[in-house]
Amino acid sequence: MKILWVLFSIVLAFSIFPGHASMLTLDSVADEVNTSPPGLSYSLHDEELTMAWGEKNSTGYRINIEQTNISENTLQIYYSLRYPDPEEFNIAHPVYPEDKASIDGSADDIENVEMYEVKNSSTFKDINTPVKIARGDIWTLTLNQAVNSDSLTDANIYITDENDEKLTSVLVLTTDQEIKIIPPDEEMERGSIYTLYVEKELQSSAGNSLLGGYKQSFYIDNGESVSWKKDAPVTMQPVIANQELDLSFQGAGAEETSETEEEINVFPIEIDENNQPFMIRRIEENTSFSPLRSPLSPADS
Repeated sequence: MKILWVLFSIVLAFSIFPGHASMLTLDSVADEVNTSPPGLSYSLHDEELTMAWGEKNSTGYRINIEQTNISENTLQIYYSLRYPDPEEFNIAHPVYPEDKASIDGSADDIENVEMYEVKNSSTFKDINTPVKIARGDIWTLTLNQAVNSDSLTDANIYITDENDEKLTSVLVLTTDQEIKIIPPDEEMERGSIYTLYVEKELQSSAGNSLLGGYKQSFYIDNGESVSWKKDAPVTMQPVIANQELDLSFQGAGAEETSETEEEINVFPIEIDENNQPFMIRRIEENTSFSPLRSPLSPADS
């Protein structure tokens, strides 16, 4: 049985990269660096909002603007995505799903844009545009309260592919307030967009749920750094290896905790080449653990 060794003292020495806090919009720097696959985008013209979902390879993909609100010069967009139904007939050819809606105000008065996906009666706040990671990179979530380990399940934290199919990921509770998510490298293709979802139902040890659901899209590249143009006329700073988030539990924890922003850190770590499924509640430094295996079949005996 192959062993997955996690040596955090070694990994952390080489893995943390500087990042930038960002203003939440879906503007991109595609004109400056053409390495990101097309994701969600929006445009504003006078009192009209247009949302686009990039190029898709068949009919059946749809994007709908469900609702818009403007508060203190911030436009909040609630949208839903529909994927091809395998029971329906779809034509394989390039399509470009988009939707339009009117807003109660002028585009000139809008300074910030927040986007929320409505999915299965839940709402997920878009953290940023799709960020680039290399194969073997993992996500780290640091929360402002201790996490209830019983709520750490693949129903509350998961990764989906471009067809909204869940992938098998590794969830590791490294400390009371830190969760690591290891994507399944072998299931992911370079250039495809994947999305990390964090459900509101994730709970703290005090029984508090998250303030809301969150999502972060990303794509796999060859691991080379992207040279972003610093003076590009955009309203956010693209992030490669470290993304600051604002994920907090409701209420106060059992002990006083300072209000801190949650960070997502991406750094490389090697896992079992067979990509066996794991569910680890806690792990300390210099600890090894093995993949969970199904009962032996007659062929394995």
